[in-house]
Amino acid sequence: MHTKITKRVLESTINDPSKDTFLRDIDLKGFGVRITPKGNIGFFAEGRIRKGRTKRIALGRYPVLEINEAREKAREALYQLRSGVDPHALERDKLALEAKQEALEAACSVTLQKVIDDYFRSRPIKSEACYRKVLKSVFGDWFTTPIRDISRQDIEDRYRIVAFKDDHKPQAAKAMRYLSAVMNFAKAELIEGQPLLASNPVDVLSDKKVDRTVKPRDHYIPKEKLDSVIHAILNECTVTARDLLLLELFTGLRDREAKQIEWSNVDCKTKVLTIPETKNGKPHAIGMGKLVLAMMHHRKSDRGNQKYVFPNRAGLGPLGSIRKQLLRVHRKAGFIFTHHDLRRTFATLLSDELNIPADIIGRLLNHSPKGVTERHYIDGNPKKLTVIYDQLSRLILNATNEPELATSLYPLAEVPSDAKEERDFQVHPAHFSS
Repeated sequence: MHTKITKRVLESTINDPSKDTFLRDIDLKGFGVRITPKGNIGFFAEGRIRKGRTKRIALGRYPVLEINEAREKAREALYQLRSGVDPHALERDKLALEAKQEALEAACSVTLQKVIDDYFRSRPIKSEACYRKVLKSVFGDWFTTPIRDISRQDIEDRYRIVAFKDDHKPQAAKAMRYLSAVMNFAKAELIEGQPLLASNPVDVLSDKKVDRTVKPRDHYIPKEKLDSVIHAILNECTVTARDLLLLELFTGLRDREAKQIEWSNVDCKTKVLTIPETKNGKPHAIGMGKLVLAMMHHRKSDRGNQKYVFPNRAGLGPLGSIRKQLLRVHRKAGFIFTHHDLRRTFATLLSDELNIPADIIGRLLNHSPKGVTERHYIDGNPKKLTVIYDQLSRLILNATNEPELATSLYPLAEVPSDAKEERDFQVHPAHFSS
């Protein structure tokens, strides 16, 4: 139906309940109104795009859009059609541009803290607490900074300050490794199709060949210092911290691995201690020597309902930091060492004092096997390696000039009645004498 579209016409037209009703304006060719069976009124512009098909462009609904305003929008749309421009495509391009701009603004506001949190949510990292601690220590003042605002120059300046001016090169190198991983994660992150980060600013260090080499740590407790260190541990630590440090020294376990041991991982009957989650992702089974077995029996007799072998003070989780106790041990012994130094001491004593081959030491430390021989031909049965742990125990206790020390620490083990082999288990000095 062709008529001049006016307010009176629109309000007097009766809609057809079975189909759409169309009114086309006689003054402006291509301008019209569609009335739905439900009575909704919508303006449209209709025309053939140059060298193309006929297009119908929705302009808006009446009465939200007034007639005169709709007529002007129709003129603009019809002009675009006759010029060969598709208003629908134009609108899509406009919306895409707006979305791109919004994505860009969103990306520009994402902070380093947000990216770090997303990074750890996307993957399980056993040492997440260490990562976060290092990142906060070196980049804590950047956490609220948009990640796109962290420049290559910022990275270079921060590294030079921490590594060279403050003389914390190992810390700086580690922090930059962690930050580089976070930045690479941000490069792969898309916001409405827009990459959160175009490039990794930490790459400036390798591009400029900035010195990040760090000498491997080789600090350990020499044999002649074992006496003072062990006695300091006995005098300055709680029983739980004492047993933890001794276990790390006698087994070479990493601090985190030792603290996370649960009683379900300890089988005193088979004399095997299992670490299910390790640094290389492979479970580590340890054949417990006499001293470690005695320690476990002793601790088990007083465990209560605790889940962890080395529980925290509340008994609800694993033991946390024992830094203050270690500081007292350092002062008492006159020698500074870390948890990982105990692991290095374990390996050094096996090599230098007991002449254990490097591949066997690697297996005891749960290092990933590197060669075919280590992977396929070295017997990794933990119980067959127990004798090595006993040899090391004797060596260390003899170095303290108190081979009977084991008896005083763990005098009598409590053993399940059905374990015939361990029924009369007791740590005797003879077990550890030369």
